[in-house]
Amino acid sequence: MINAMRVLTDPSDCGAVSICLPQDVEGEAYDYPTSFFAKRVHRITRPVAVEEEIHDIAEVIVASKKPIVIVGGGVRYSEAGGTVEDFCEAFGIPFGETQGGKSACQSSHPCCLGGIGVTGTLASNQIAQEADCVIAIGTRLTDFTTASKWLFRNPAVRFVTINNNRYHAYKAEAVKAVGDARATVERLTEVLRQKGYHSAYSNEIIQAKNAWEQELLRLGALVCTGENFEPNIRQRDARTIPEYVKMHGSSLTQTSALAILRDTIGKDDNIVTAGGSLPSCLQRVWQTDKRGGYHVEYGYSCMGYEIGASLGVKMADPANEEYTVVGDGGFQMLNSELGTIMQERVKTNILVFDNCGFGCINNLEMTHGVGSLATEFRYTDGKKPAGDLIAVDYTKIGEAYGMKTYLCKSAEELREALLDSRKQEVACLFDLKVVPKTMTDGYE
Repeated sequence: MINAMRVLTDPSDCGAVSICLPQDVEGEAYDYPTSFFAKRVHRITRPVAVEEEIHDIAEVIVASKKPIVIVGGGVRYSEAGGTVEDFCEAFGIPFGETQGGKSACQSSHPCCLGGIGVTGTLASNQIAQEADCVIAIGTRLTDFTTASKWLFRNPAVRFVTINNNRYHAYKAEAVKAVGDARATVERLTEVLRQKGYHSAYSNEIIQAKNAWEQELLRLGALVCTGENFEPNIRQRDARTIPEYVKMHGSSLTQTSALAILRDTIGKDDNIVTAGGSLPSCLQRVWQTDKRGGYHVEYGYSCMGYEIGASLGVKMADPANEEYTVVGDGGFQMLNSELGTIMQERVKTNILVFDNCGFGCINNLEMTHGVGSLATEFRYTDGKKPAGDLIAVDYTKIGEAYGMKTYLCKSAEELREALLDSRKQEVACLFDLKVVPKTMTDGYE
């Protein structure tokens, strides 16, 4: 147990812990020492980077004209969102967010450009391309964040990192400061103020944000209008959308559904998702000012995580509603925790985005010239799934568990369902018939 607490409270190597009691020893007795049960306080420390390292990164920043901050999960763990916002505002530096860092800072902050990287926004990625200094705070700088180092195209770009973990601090040949995000940024702020630093941005940040706001409006208003409908994703099997619309009679798109959800739920409610295309969409279009209100498992992109996570998030924050968005592929892979949700009498909201397949992987196949290879849910001809799309009524699964269910095929039906669900005392399941290929595409 002591070792478990060491892992849970280590600011550098913090991780999940599994404590197991094998069934074959449950009936056995053991003479534990009384010291094992003595009260012990485990403190989470805030190591500050050494002064020399703080001045090292300050020199790099002072020499830059157009820096950008990357807000990683370490900012969230450190509860440093407000500190980073003050830092960016003081020196006129915009920031982009990783999946782990999203909701550490508030989306409405004037320096916030939204998600960054492969699944990032147009605003973040445009500013990042021209940046001459990347200030990576609490991020592992994974390939999704850096676009495999392709995102930052200024030949003179330099990296500085603030990270509790020495391994990650050394990435990108960065000038590093190993320490807690909040404590280190607070000290760095003092040093930069003494040096009188401010970035050279004029109206680039505002222009980038305005352009992205227009794109968000377009995505939120996207409706399947019929035969000539052009979805966000161009590469597709020509049969799929007409067949899907005929089968379900749906006009609902993935991006409009997320916009409706974002605009309808409470400001302190929580959002949960994991693998598939939904994390990409959420990192781009989701906006929240609730610190820690964005729960997305994208470190491993673990499809099926969503249902169990909905229970955990609601138990951790019972005063606010919880909304889990999950694709039909991920839902089929692991929905057995619905039984646990009902057993525990916990009110969660599960929104199943049914586009008849593993849409994210199908996009990768089609984009790379493979064709649609068994990632759409179609009947087999005996050799491969090349027949008609398979219609599934996911509300029946929820009903079998005793959940309140909603079938949504239009924007109006979804709005009505979301409003009604707030009156319910049992867990709710929404079956959203979203037209295929209506998730977000990449930007820059």
